[in-house]
Amino acid sequence: TVLVVTQHGKGGPIGVIVNRPQEISLDTIFPDLPKAKGCSLFFGGPTYPAQISYLVRGTDALTGALTIAKDTYLAYDMPILGELLDGKRAYKDLRVMHGLASWAPGQLEYEIQLGGWYVMPFDNAVIFDRPAGEIWQELYNRANSIVL
Repeated sequence: TVLVVTQHGKGGPIGVIVNRPQEISLDTIFPDLPKAKGCSLFFGGPTYPAQISYLVRGTDALTGALTIAKDTYLAYDMPILGELLDGKRAYKDLRVMHGLASWAPGQLEYEIQLGGWYVMPFDNAVIFDRPAGEIWQELYNRANSIVL
């Protein structure tokens, strides 16, 4: 599982899984939005399964969004997602997820200390430019310094 994790509010960290496409096309959920056609909905995590969130790259800053990287944001605002999928806002890449991953304060840090997770810097090219099925292996190889 590959997660993009961020601290949010006073609780523990939250994140989204970015490498688990579902067999649901976004145009099933947003039939009237042209850019939804052919795009997969991703499983973002087991917490709040009805919550829609999205990573978007290559757009202007989004109000209320969390900045993940230079031009990449994690957002939850449905009207803005509608504008992205309707073509009213320009963007380079979009990944839409349902559900979140979340941890109690200190829980994720403890799991990392036990060796349960690799922590790596966010990389737009891996997340958006590689097929979802290759993301984990690429990051695992990097974490273990394996060059193929």
